Amino acid sequence: MKYLTILCFIGGLWSGFHLIDLCLNHIPENTDWRTAFLSNYLNVTSKAAIMPRHSHPDEDRGQAVALSKKVRILCWVMTAPNNLQSRAQHTRNTWTRHCDTVLFMSSVADPDFPTVGLNVTEGRDQLYWKTIRAFQYIHRHHLHRADWFLKADDDTFVVLENLRFLLANHDRDEPVYFGRRFHPFVRQGYMSGGAGYVLSREALRRFVDAFGAGRCGHSSSVEDVALGTCMEALSVRAGDSRDRNKRETFHAFPPDHYVVRKAPRTNAPGTGATTTTPPRKVPAAVRTLPSPFTTCRPG
Repeated sequence: MKYLTILCFIGGLWSGFHLIDLCLNHIPENTDWRTAFLSNYLNVTSKAAIMPRHSHPDEDRGQAVALSKKVRILCWVMTAPNNLQSRAQHTRNTWTRHCDTVLFMSSVADPDFPTVGLNVTEGRDQLYWKTIRAFQYIHRHHLHRADWFLKADDDTFVVLENLRFLLANHDRDEPVYFGRRFHPFVRQGYMSGGAGYVLSREALRRFVDAFGAGRCGHSSSVEDVALGTCMEALSVRAGDSRDRNKRETFHAFPPDHYVVRKAPRTNAPGTGATTTTPPRKVPAAVRTLPSPFTTCRPG
């Protein structure tokens, strides 16, 4: 019995090595799974070009395709020269490909990336100036190329199909904007800058016109609060972006907060009772992906 066990072990070992040799040396070079395996194993830097496209044969994309023709979204991403390679290039290569128009806004222009230069200095105290300049640029050059205008940071991830689903029931000519609403400082609340927010065409028009008429100004360096204050003054409604089960669709905190139910970081804006719904109710929205999930920031 002892010798039989040893014999079986040796036979299995030989079969395994033979199978590996067969896979690596006797299957055509252009076989998709072999190429993917070797690219991962050898850590090929250009593996993005040779990896096969992931697909779901049973996936029904009919509604997503229909909404892409009905709901046009311009995405503008706030970035900085030092973030182009570490953050912005990954944003450019992933979710922004689903936008109808994509613009990367920075303090200076970079024709190679490319980015739009807003002629402002870098720094957290300049975020609202960057936002103002970005919306003015979009209003001047792209107002009629989209129905909705999404602002996101270069560390935000957005599922555009879900965002279109949310916006499909709203009118671009209605003065409204959506995002992750926090309640302090502004009576109707304001939308978290980190989670991203989206303005209707009418909201964008009012925002830009208000600066020309002096109805809004650079009231604060805190971008999202300042924009929310201006929106309220212009009678632009802070829309409710929650789903039918009252779960949030825009997420301002990193994924670990929702997945493992960590308490919000003490330095995170809008923690505790200041959010639209208590933080402990949010994880359910993430665990039922993809339908409620619209935006999230890695941290």
